[in-house]
Amino acid sequence: MVLHKSFALVTQLSALLFILLGFCGSGRLSSACIEPERIGLMKLKAAFNVPNGSADPWWRDDKGDCCKWEGVWCNNVSMRVTMLLLNDTQDSRLGPWSLNASLFLPFEELEVLDVGFNQLTGFTETLRLKRLQVLELRTNELTEVPSLHELPSLNALYLQFNYCLKNLSRLEGLKLEVVDVSFNHLAGDSLSAIWSMTSLKALSIAGNQLGDSIFQGLCQLKGLEELDASYNEFVSSIPPCIQNMTSLYAIDLHRNHFGGNIPSSLFANLKSLQDVSLSGNAFEGSFSLAALTNNSRLEVFDLANNYHRLNITTEDPLYAPSAQLKILCLSDCALNEPRGVIPTFLRDQHELRLLDLSHNNMSGAFPSWLLENNTKLEALKLSNNAFSGSFSFNSSTASNVDIQLIDVSSNFIDGEHPISIGSSFPNSAFINMSRNLIRGGIPSSLGDMRLLSCLDLSNNDFIGELPESLLCKCQHLEVLKLSKNNLLGSVLPRTANLTKLYTVSLENNRFSGAISPGLLNSPGLHFLDVSSNFMSGTVPSWIGDFESLKNLMLTDNSLEGRLPLSFCKLKLKFLCLAANDFGPTIPSCDLFHSFYGTPHR
Repeated sequence: MVLHKSFALVTQLSALLFILLGFCGSGRLSSACIEPERIGLMKLKAAFNVPNGSADPWWRDDKGDCCKWEGVWCNNVSMRVTMLLLNDTQDSRLGPWSLNASLFLPFEELEVLDVGFNQLTGFTETLRLKRLQVLELRTNELTEVPSLHELPSLNALYLQFNYCLKNLSRLEGLKLEVVDVSFNHLAGDSLSAIWSMTSLKALSIAGNQLGDSIFQGLCQLKGLEELDASYNEFVSSIPPCIQNMTSLYAIDLHRNHFGGNIPSSLFANLKSLQDVSLSGNAFEGSFSLAALTNNSRLEVFDLANNYHRLNITTEDPLYAPSAQLKILCLSDCALNEPRGVIPTFLRDQHELRLLDLSHNNMSGAFPSWLLENNTKLEALKLSNNAFSGSFSFNSSTASNVDIQLIDVSSNFIDGEHPISIGSSFPNSAFINMSRNLIRGGIPSSLGDMRLLSCLDLSNNDFIGELPESLLCKCQHLEVLKLSKNNLLGSVLPRTANLTKLYTVSLENNRFSGAISPGLLNSPGLHFLDVSSNFMSGTVPSWIGDFESLKNLMLTDNSLEGRLPLSFCKLKLKFLCLAANDFGPTIPSCDLFHSFYGTPHR
């Protein structure tokens, strides 16, 4: 989970521009910039281009008002530069470098400065900007925090992904509200300057391999509103002091090794909570979602992937939330065992965007009402359960232009595929209904899913030919998996127009006829498996035109004759030709030597 307020740069900058500064426009409508600042911008450009760079081609003397230059924002009243977005400006081929801080002196009203992604090792001289509020230094090559004590208005500092950053001592005495030092390989004892920063409202220390020793310092930050401590090495229980951070509305502790029980009292005092992510830990025992009953502002709750050690209950006592959740992830959590019932409270949820209940052995009729009740749903993941019955829905109430992902694989869903699935969910990109009992034809309405990139209907009982609309209209399709069905007809006929196709898995069907030249319309093909079908004829010479093909399986068909010499052009990692009638010889080249040794029939 990404903490979505203080740690989102765009949101932070927008807030500064349109709220704190009281702007009535973007600054790009101003009539002219201040001449000393125009000169200053040109000097900055020169500094970024030393010795032979080409940064900021739009910063030119003959381009008029510098307030309209890319990455430059001005105040509409004073015409002074208030924001400079210089991220990813220096040519990376020029290598690490330091920037002269005095180049920013002309910008007396500068409030936001972003110099991230520039391989900076630091500043020569000291930054002196009395109005600067936000400083972005992410993804550089800093080894220590630059001197910031001449920035009296600074309240937000972003230092993430400076992998060599070790020394945070220069943060001592600063009164910041937002600090991000994530993914810097920091040691726990290097964070002391942060623990004394009682003004902090948002803190990210994610991805630093920190251990339980930091809890004493962290517990001093009682005024935190957002905390991201994900991707670390915590192994004990969640520290009780979290309950004292009563202003918290977002907490992210995912991908650690927290163990023990989740105390039901943890959320009692945190009535402002909106986002909670505790996934990817090692919690044990049981946890009732009824503990969240009074968290009326809750929108995101993620407790997925706890190695199936944690039993989550929603029915006894019954969880009846006053909140309308947007994201709920409870996969691999032994949900409502041993009964395996889908949570009752979900019937009253109507604002879900993401629901993940996969890997929970839940049973009962497939909950199609989830699609009908949540028309803003973007992702539905119910794989590896034991739902039965048909995947059916009321097409008039379940129509959803937002849903992008549907994964109901590895259940016991039967019946025929809804004929209107494509028109009901036209913007879906990922559909996985594999390993079920679905029968009948593949609906032609799948062709209405113009953004479809992955379709997996393997291990079912589909019959008939592939619909032409699927093969001609789904031009973003990259992965097509239809293996282990009863499909027939031609493999990708000439009319197929799947130009981005990467993986084709059609084994164990009843496809027949020659290897179709329709495959040539998918030049980037990487993986092709048509084994165990009824293919006949010879392998065409154009098979060697697939420069990207790495895996080719033609096993157990009725193919025959000599393999073309063009086969030797392929750079395969896996080749299987068994149970056909190729011969009497195979081409003598390195490709066949590597798979079969010396040439033989």
